[in-house]
Amino acid sequence: MNGFEALEARRLLSTVAATSGGIAGPSAVVKVTLGAPPRLQESAIFTVTYRDADGVNPTSFDNRDLRIGGPNRFARYARAIGSSSNVAGTQRIVRYEIAPPGGVWDMGDNGTYTVRLHGGEVFDFADNASPSQKLGTFTVNIPQRQFATPVRKVHTNSEPIRRLSDELNL
Repeated sequence: MNGFEALEARRLLSTVAATSGGIAGPSAVVKVTLGAPPRLQESAIFTVTYRDADGVNPTSFDNRDLRIGGPNRFARYARAIGSSSNVAGTQRIVRYEIAPPGGVWDMGDNGTYTVRLHGGEVFDFADNASPSQKLGTFTVNIPQRQFATPVRKVHTNSEPIRRLSDELNL
């Protein structure tokens, strides 16, 4: 077990690599997990893999690492909810989440969302910080629901109600 709780099957929407290179801090790759379309109160999960030859400092992870921007001026920091690493500490996987805008996904939330790493937040053990960078995007597309109108038989005074004895000619 890798230390993460089991999740039901979800659809991967986006994977984008952003590398910082040089003496900058850790590089980052994001994977966004969200149903397509998302369930009403389902949180979007962001799994970020950080890599650095000097080791990724786990004490630098917090709730201001990732900023999510989207339609209708949506902007929110993702909450760090767990992490794991390889033995050397040169790769660390951190899970973040955001709740849906307004608490529930609806058609007003449709559009493209951007995942950004906030600069100066994630460090390696040589005290180099990752720069601000766009890690990726994901799209929410909730279709308009079309409900079938139920057909119900209504008896009116003009319609005789038949009795079983009438049916049997008794």
